[in-house]
Amino acid sequence: MSHITSMVNTGLFTAGYMKFGNGSRNMVILPGLSVKSVLPYAGAVEKQYEIFSQKYTVYLIERRNELPCSYPVNCMADDTAEVMRALGIEKADIFGASQGGMIALSLAAEYPGSVNKIAVASTSVRVDEKRFDAIDEWITLARERKAKELYLSFACKVYPSELFIQNREAFIALSETVSEAELDRFITLAEGTRGFDITAQAKKIKCPVFCAFDKNDDVLGAEAGYEISDLFAECSGFEASVTEGFGHAVYDTAPDFALNIYKFFEK
Repeated sequence: MSHITSMVNTGLFTAGYMKFGNGSRNMVILPGLSVKSVLPYAGAVEKQYEIFSQKYTVYLIERRNELPCSYPVNCMADDTAEVMRALGIEKADIFGASQGGMIALSLAAEYPGSVNKIAVASTSVRVDEKRFDAIDEWITLARERKAKELYLSFACKVYPSELFIQNREAFIALSETVSEAELDRFITLAEGTRGFDITAQAKKIKCPVFCAFDKNDDVLGAEAGYEISDLFAECSGFEASVTEGFGHAVYDTAPDFALNIYKFFEK
């Protein structure tokens, strides 16, 4: 594996990132909401997206380290733009999963010069009370310091039932490693999704958009994906991929997911 993991200092804050590939084009991955950092799993990320490594230099950018008390998605997008500048990424194809997809949409709306194409998965242009139900449950469990229950609820809603059952004990074991600081960070990041709504700014997104979602999404619901499809259906270059049985984590569970994004970016 040829990936590197490091920290970038923008002058305003620091953020963790990973990098792999040696291509002339840039791709930025914006992960979804998680309790623990994904950087320790950088090798798995590189393997999952290895198809990009020849033509692209791939970056996975995490949320900033020094979180403010309130951190809405639009501020996450602003910070992502800062990190891209600090890393010398002038323009990139962006892939965002779940909350990362909301950041990607915000980036495309507010920083069009930095975005070539965007691919989003299991995300939404707005988070009303119904779409916030699962996240609200996770916030409550994190506040009550119920890490085990949080991990089980999170995994049950994000992954297909068979995968959840197979890995239940692993999720429990992982929950035992969670610190109070990680729970506090999770709460702030999760709260940042509350009330997210970019429907009014969607018309500002001029780049091609790829939207993937699963009919069995138990976090945001399949309706969120259909709403994105309706918003961008008439836009040039828009594509949608609708699956069934892969759950909210279709970006991890569908075997051809990375290939589909690659084909979209290459068009």
